[in-house]
Amino acid sequence: AWRSSGFSWKCIEPVLNYLQLKVDTFRREVGDVALAAASASWLAIERLVCQLLEPPNPNGAPDRRPTRSIQARSISTEEKKEALSNAMQELEEATSEEILQWLARNVGPAFADQVKRGGRLINHLEVVGKRGGRKVYKLPSQGLMPGLRRVSGGFAAKRDALCDGQWHVLTGPTQSSQQEASGDYAKMLQWAQLGNAELLAQVRAWPGARVAPRGPKNSRKRKAAEQDRHAT
Repeated sequence: AWRSSGFSWKCIEPVLNYLQLKVDTFRREVGDVALAAASASWLAIERLVCQLLEPPNPNGAPDRRPTRSIQARSISTEEKKEALSNAMQELEEATSEEILQWLARNVGPAFADQVKRGGRLINHLEVVGKRGGRKVYKLPSQGLMPGLRRVSGGFAAKRDALCDGQWHVLTGPTQSSQQEASGDYAKMLQWAQLGNAELLAQVRAWPGARVAPRGPKNSRKRKAAEQDRHAT
């Protein structure tokens, strides 16, 4: 009836996508939906969503809706984040291949394929090491370890140093995990024991590391130093 009335499923596509994701999540959490609380409501919702998205009947009127599954549409960042969170709560630690396999089994192959093509798992998960040459991910920890900052692609050690009257910002190489970046910060602390001049020299010679003057504070210090010289 809704098709013959000219109703377009695209009018409520975002709602259907959201409902299907919630139903899939509910099924994973409870196992047998029929035995869960409010099972009748969940089953009714699932039947209705499937009815609205069912393939066109070849013996009936043609349906202009594209023949694609609900999971073949473009997924949102929030959907990706929620699915990855569900995966890692079960897997705890996993490679990207293991995560994609879990998504394919529990959410759908099309969803997993979009996550794979989107890449950048580091935007949602934290790298804790490697297994067989492949990065191992987990849910991100709360906060950062001391001396670290988030950078594009991971984490880096960061420290300020005063040398010859000028402050510098020292940033270590980008690492995929906080543990690796924390090791870099420990190196900086060791070099600093030899003096800030040695620290700057070591960081400048460190592949992937950066040394930059700390602009605003440097300007204030230079201005104050010039005023002191003029006063004397």
